[in-house]
Amino acid sequence: AIGCITISLVPSMNAQALVRVADYDIRSRGVSQTRRSYQNAAEIDALSATPWLRLADLEFNQWYQTGSDESLQRALKSIDEAISRESTSPGLKAIPGMRCLSAPSKFQTEEVLQIAVERLTEALVGYPTNAAWHAHLADAQARRRMIEQSRASARRALELDDLNREAGHSDKYLSTDLRAQTEQLAS
Repeated sequence: AIGCITISLVPSMNAQALVRVADYDIRSRGVSQTRRSYQNAAEIDALSATPWLRLADLEFNQWYQTGSDESLQRALKSIDEAISRESTSPGLKAIPGMRCLSAPSKFQTEEVLQIAVERLTEALVGYPTNAAWHAHLADAQARRRMIEQSRASARRALELDDLNREAGHSDKYLSTDLRAQTEQLAS
């Protein structure tokens, strides 16, 4: 029985080691070697979301630097692979929307903003009381000129933020800047 447990842990331990190597590779050997290390880790431990999350992060950062649509598509594919391994985590579903909104403005095309709207909407299905996601959805909708939807999302974000403040859930408060931006969108 001990042998079975040990053997079942080997892929996970090997994948974790490769992820650590890849984390180092980005600083020493560059993007392509890092990408290969994360891909190898994903192959070794097919059930882990971690290599896919790291790969998505790598590709989003590449997209931020180059504007390459190929990098964006690889980032989205990687995050989808991570989600398929942890499908009950709404936080993973919000990542693409948040990363699209935080991209340099020159890369925020209609298509990218639509991705942000879709992915944040999907995340809110799993966590409908997340005030920050509602606020960011309102921002994405406003940038897409979806004015009524943006106003409704902003109002919902403010309602939830007020409830969190009344209940003392300080970890869920909207930041001062995000609240101010959301108040403008709600009016």
